[in-house]
Amino acid sequence: MKKETKWSELGKPSIFLLVHGLDDWVPLAWLSCVLFDQKLTGDEFVTEARAAIAPLLQQGLMEIGHYGVMEGGVPGFVPWDTSIDESLCKFEAIYRRDPSGSEWSFDIWLNLTPSGEELAKTLEGRCPGNLLKGGG
Repeated sequence: MKKETKWSELGKPSIFLLVHGLDDWVPLAWLSCVLFDQKLTGDEFVTEARAAIAPLLQQGLMEIGHYGVMEGGVPGFVPWDTSIDESLCKFEAIYRRDPSGSEWSFDIWLNLTPSGEELAKTLEGRCPGNLLKGGG
């Protein structure tokens, strides 16, 4: 049984990703936007990115994947068929190959689940505005 997630338990980057998922799939490039002002080293970025993504995946609020061809040949969001730990390791491996972001920024996407959408809708109206903006 999954624990109910309270928005106050999520950090600013997680909330940013969650709420922006209401518009469309969220590219990981947006995560670098919200972490930008922290001027993180590569290892620090990986740590912060994992800290933002992991609770969203663990709580079933978002799924991670890529844009590709779905069943039936239709293009769209394709969730990775890996465990949460494997998905986070996959992101980290891709990031370490290309810290500049040209490979992962718009190749790795997050998609809201129905429970993520429900929480994001409540957050959209209740969060302080600075939690929903990228950067500082």
